[in-house]
Amino acid sequence: LFRSNWLAAYSNNGGSSFNQLDPTKIFPKDSIGYCCDQVVQYVPSIDRFIWVLQGSGGYRVAASSPAQIISSNGNGWTYWNLGTSSIGQPVGTGFDYPDTAVGDNDFYLTWDVGAFSDCPPGCTGGKVVVRIPLSQIQAGATIFYGYTYPPDSGFAWGSHLTQDTGDTIFWAGHNQNSALRVFSWAENSNTDY
Repeated sequence: LFRSNWLAAYSNNGGSSFNQLDPTKIFPKDSIGYCCDQVVQYVPSIDRFIWVLQGSGGYRVAASSPAQIISSNGNGWTYWNLGTSSIGQPVGTGFDYPDTAVGDNDFYLTWDVGAFSDCPPGCTGGKVVVRIPLSQIQAGATIFYGYTYPPDSGFAWGSHLTQDTGDTIFWAGHNQNSALRVFSWAENSNTDY
């Protein structure tokens, strides 16, 4: 599976050719929608591709095994919507710049909150990190996730998550011109610092 801002495709012959995926035909036209940024990550421990699609109303997290993608011609996805209210933000809050990482037991998703100056009254802009158990994604049922408070790492705006993260995720941001603050969130903890 491969993606760019507006394009996604999969191959069933080792990359000799690709079949284009159209998110507007795979997923419903709902409050999340589809606008632009996408991230795809394969997670060997659960044999799933996890496809994150940015919409005007939040993010869609979709999962499928390679076998399901091939047998369904790219249409066999289980998905969950993470709208603005799913992280305590009001409707109209801008989300942008997604990134993902995989830990020992959890899938991590981050984005900037209050993007494009879209931070209406009640919005708490900054950087949010969402943590979803891999076992729940693999099961394809209801997910229960935790998330950080966006202003706590507001100066990490535009940053990425560490990869091959083990049991602790890290991200960082400049809190001064000559200083960098590193944040971490252990899988067995509900506190991020």
